[in-house]
Amino acid sequence: MKRVLTIVGGLLALMLVLLLVLPLLFTGQIVARAKEAANRSVNARVDWRDAGLEGFGKPSGYLERQIRRWSGLWEVNATRELGDCLEIGERLKATMPESPPATVVHGDYRFGNVMVAPDAPARLVAILDWEMATIGDPLADLGYLIASWSEPGVPDHPLLLSPVTEQPGFPSRAELVERYAERTGHDVSRLRWYEAFALWKASVFCEAVYGRYQRWRPARSP
Repeated sequence: MKRVLTIVGGLLALMLVLLLVLPLLFTGQIVARAKEAANRSVNARVDWRDAGLEGFGKPSGYLERQIRRWSGLWEVNATRELGDCLEIGERLKATMPESPPATVVHGDYRFGNVMVAPDAPARLVAILDWEMATIGDPLADLGYLIASWSEPGVPDHPLLLSPVTEQPGFPSRAELVERYAERTGHDVSRLRWYEAFALWKASVFCEAVYGRYQRWRPARSP
């Protein structure tokens, strides 16, 4: 019995060591993969003309079409009177920035929509959920990524779906923007507009989800 207790005690001690040490061993790789995900919006740029994507979307007027589309979706899906949402849409339209040269735009580019390799070196192996992709303004993807990137002190909102980026070692929003600007040469001085645009879109699709819930709930009531 004494020998059994000694073995069990040793196994418990080993498990405790693994629980304490393994997170430290893998933290560097996790952070490196996050940085790779953040960089991919720059590194994965495709010359859409050379790739035969001329019919994939219109290279001009992307922001105007997006505002028109999401305003229309609000009108269809609104379950209540929320004047702020309509006002924000109008203000975004009135203050719309001039877009840089068009690229492939993912439409939902965030840390939660990438797949990383399970081994070193840190690298992305896939970018998921391309159903909203088109040709348009690349800063829309950057604004969406930044708006959805959690970091300490950021007010909570529905787009913060990857709280892991709050952990020490992950790049800050400012560092991501600086890296993007260095690699692309794009003017990011109006990025706050794109962040507001991302959050406004989130308010529209959250209202649509809420509407589906409201329609579903009476059917489930006893």
